[in-house]
Amino acid sequence: MAKVIIVAIVIGLPVAGGLALAAYSQWLKYRAKAPISPEELRRVQERLAYLEKENQRLRERVENLETIVASPAWETLLASHLHPSPEKGPQEPPESSAKERLL
Repeated sequence: MAKVIIVAIVIGLPVAGGLALAAYSQWLKYRAKAPISPEELRRVQERLAYLEKENQRLRERVENLETIVASPAWETLLASHLHPSPEKGPQEPPESSAKERLL
């Protein structure tokens, strides 16, 4: 029985060492290709997702403002405040609110 254990150690130890060395070599190659850690990569991905949502929200906000400024009601309101007629004075804005005009 002792001879079997000795043979297993003599053969198994170099095989296990070779496998460990190959695994370590592969891990080093992986680390060279991926310079950032998985934790840092996860944080970067979360930040990217947040910034994409923020960008979309701001884009929608700008489109909303462009709609307001390009509307005929805005032109009328702007003209009435910039060039009021002398007999009427500044005109009041239309009855509908800005939110109703956008809907």
